[in-house]
Amino acid sequence: FGIPGMIVVPAVSFLCLLLLVQKISNNYNLIHVGVCICIILSTSPTVIRWMIWNGTDALLAGLFSYVALLLYNLHKKPDQKYFQLFLLILLTSATRFSLVFWVAIAIVIYFKRKKLLALMIVLISSICSLPALFSTLGVSILPAEKDQSTLEKISNIPLSFLKVVSIDTAQLAVLDRLFLIYLVAGLLISILYFKSMASQYFIAVLLAGYLLGAVNGTLGVNFRYQLPAIPFCAWSIIASWPLIQNRLKTYSFLRPHIKV
Repeated sequence: FGIPGMIVVPAVSFLCLLLLVQKISNNYNLIHVGVCICIILSTSPTVIRWMIWNGTDALLAGLFSYVALLLYNLHKKPDQKYFQLFLLILLTSATRFSLVFWVAIAIVIYFKRKKLLALMIVLISSICSLPALFSTLGVSILPAEKDQSTLEKISNIPLSFLKVVSIDTAQLAVLDRLFLIYLVAGLLISILYFKSMASQYFIAVLLAGYLLGAVNGTLGVNFRYQLPAIPFCAWSIIASWPLIQNRLKTYSFLRPHIKV
């Protein structure tokens, strides 16, 4: 779309992210929860930094927002949803290298007893990612470590993973504490209610994002590679909200009773 498209496409992607998060919230009849999450996202310096700039990160996050909504509705008209899902694999792969995200999603689907769909997702996403994977395999893995072989770089990925997680968390703690609270709350809720499908998707996509950041090895990019996890975090919080409310009610006896 030329120079104007470098701003229009990210801005529209950001709008889609907010609208789709609100759509998921509306589906659970929790409009107020979706509004609160959208306010957090729209006022976050981290989210705005990567969603309003001339890069591919915003478009990828916008597409994965629709993936989250699609996975929520996957049990309705599955044939039509499968076509849309495969189309999104093609679109996200054309936007950026997205194989790790789709493998993470496929793992969750596999354990949901939809093994054929999971294998199809891995196969299609792998085929779509082959050109980028083979053309930049040795260069994309820890590119700053130019003196090391590809095998040595691969062995250093776990250490790089820990560095990326710790530094990104510290950076958010300094620059964007409200967004960090949103992420930590989503992660704790997902662990607490891990049986929830939304929780499993969020943890899988978040780990995939950090793995991608670890493979790149660039430190201090402020949650850039994990942007696709944002709508899944919202979904996890929204889906678990009634359970949280019920749990809080069970502790109502702890509240002080005021006698007149």
